[in-house]
Amino acid sequence: MIAAGWLFLTVGALAATEDPTRLGPERLREWSGVDPVHQRGLATVDGVDVGADAVLAKLFATHTELVYAALESTVRAQVLQLEAERLGVFVDVAALELEVGRVLKSQQDRFAFEAGPDQDFERYIASRYRITPEAYRSVIRREVLEQMLLVRTVRLSSRQAERMVCRVIVVKEREKADELAEKLAEGANFARLAEQNSIDRSAVRGGLLAPIARSTAEPLLVHAAELEPGALAPVEPLTNEGVTVFRLLKVDAHLPADPRPYAEQRADLEAELEERPVEAIELAEWDRAVRARHAIDVKLAKP
Repeated sequence: MIAAGWLFLTVGALAATEDPTRLGPERLREWSGVDPVHQRGLATVDGVDVGADAVLAKLFATHTELVYAALESTVRAQVLQLEAERLGVFVDVAALELEVGRVLKSQQDRFAFEAGPDQDFERYIASRYRITPEAYRSVIRREVLEQMLLVRTVRLSSRQAERMVCRVIVVKEREKADELAEKLAEGANFARLAEQNSIDRSAVRGGLLAPIARSTAEPLLVHAAELEPGALAPVEPLTNEGVTVFRLLKVDAHLPADPRPYAEQRADLEAELEERPVEAIELAEWDRAVRARHAIDVKLAKP
């Protein structure tokens, strides 16, 4: 689900842009500097503000993991603005407003389910955040714009490189992996075996992963770039945080790079996103690529 966060867009603000029907990273940067929820005192003691900095200092000591996660998210947002600007990615105002409405409707429905249909959502927002419904909508709009720019920037970056389409099966036991490898060698259907046996989230799609750059450093796809379409990789043990699983892999296809700028391939990209939203494996690959492109120095040690 997309998190809440926007800025109310006035007619005057739209008129100031070069194209009033499109929003890009420059507008995200502008909106990021306006936060009606947190850029004020969070409490007062005898009229003296208790601000976000004081609260953050406490969180450093008691909830370091939450602070680190928030920092990583903020760093990603800064990098996104640079990458979306570099690639010329933008979002239609009409599409943004539709998604904003969808997110708000989802929040209202969930609130009605949890609090009861007789409870007022806007009154709840005003009480919890001490802001108007318009200001709350502005917070949501900013977050939705960020998310929409992110998925388009990630997918465009992927499409501009040579990609491969892979299927995987992940199991916990070596014996099971070897058994499945034998069945595949005898001609068994990879997708069916993935649906029946894989513990990876791709199992529901027959092990199918989103197309990803052949140059990927994704551990799940080790040695995949060496395979021709239709070929199977040998069983591969993968260890993460002390847990070892076993992977079987098949390459379905190789896709050529599409070097066209965003504006020229936007229609194809939008259709692809509609059919197949950005997946975690694509986002992880994009994170690795942009960290190599930009000078990022996270000074807070990972907990």
